[in-house]
Amino acid sequence: MFPGVARVVDARFSPDGHWIAYVSAQSGREQIYLQAFPGPGERVQVSTEGGREPVWAPDGSELYFRTTTKFMAVDVKAGPTLAVGKPRLLLEGDFRLTHHDYGLLPDGRHFIMIQPAGKKPPAELHVVVNWSDEVKARLGAASN
Repeated sequence: MFPGVARVVDARFSPDGHWIAYVSAQSGREQIYLQAFPGPGERVQVSTEGGREPVWAPDGSELYFRTTTKFMAVDVKAGPTLAVGKPRLLLEGDFRLTHHDYGLLPDGRHFIMIQPAGKKPPAELHVVVNWSDEVKARLGAASN
């Protein structure tokens, strides 16, 4: 599937199942690549300054990835040929997360992530079960 590529990690299928986004250090640095599935097809490098943990937008029109200090997005137009835009900055900060501590919500517009609050672990952890019901209840109470 990945000829000439020694190690592939974080492979993710596009929503239509025709493309795979993955990470490889074939250039000497971890970068994001796209390749047609099941192939054949050329390998297209997406990231320019390194990249890890690709995540597809639900409609397949964008690919998101991160570096140590940046969350990036790139436009993707798939069809008989692949058109990939230039990576653009979404967020910048200290994103030294563990493996895949972020995700894209189904609306395709919001991220959720676990990010360390500091060097010390938090003293408390609040877990909200059925948080959507909790939000609806609080919003309903606020409008009364």
